[in-house]
Amino acid sequence: MMPVMWATTIQNIWITKSTLESELGVDRYFINLALADKKSVVEIESAEEQYEMLASFSPKLQEMFLASALENPEQQVKDLEELYDVWLTGDLDRIEQMTIESEEELTDEERETLEEYNTKLVYNRNPLMGQRAAAFLKEQKTCFFIVGAAHMAGETGVLAYLTQQGYQVEKGYHPAK
Repeated sequence: MMPVMWATTIQNIWITKSTLESELGVDRYFINLALADKKSVVEIESAEEQYEMLASFSPKLQEMFLASALENPEQQVKDLEELYDVWLTGDLDRIEQMTIESEEELTDEERETLEEYNTKLVYNRNPLMGQRAAAFLKEQKTCFFIVGAAHMAGETGVLAYLTQQGYQVEKGYHPAK
């Protein structure tokens, strides 16, 4: 198995060690709700597209990704729980800031590798996600669109893309009960 796949497997172990429950994830929740209501579910990105993206990581990035997954499990669980708490508030600026904070302690080579990671994992995927969302909007279909929080945030995020395309984007927030 490629190092990036080992890293993904290890990260899933950290999720089980957190207070979060993966079976209660927002994507799974809404997919199950849609299926129970006999609504169609359309993938914004296929599993094959995701695997191809991960497989495109350079050997250096795969090594860094795996080393990061193995490093300081307690902190990884804490960071995951913090990300969840920030996500609950809908604070996209803080989500973007959390990514930038981790770059401050890196060497130049590590920053370059992290830039590859951010480019392939987030920035390169955002336009396609935005285009697919816009296609539904152009058809004037009622839809519910879910992507990871990092894809929504920032100047290259899906929300910025839709705004640039002339759509009015409103942020709604419903606190957890």
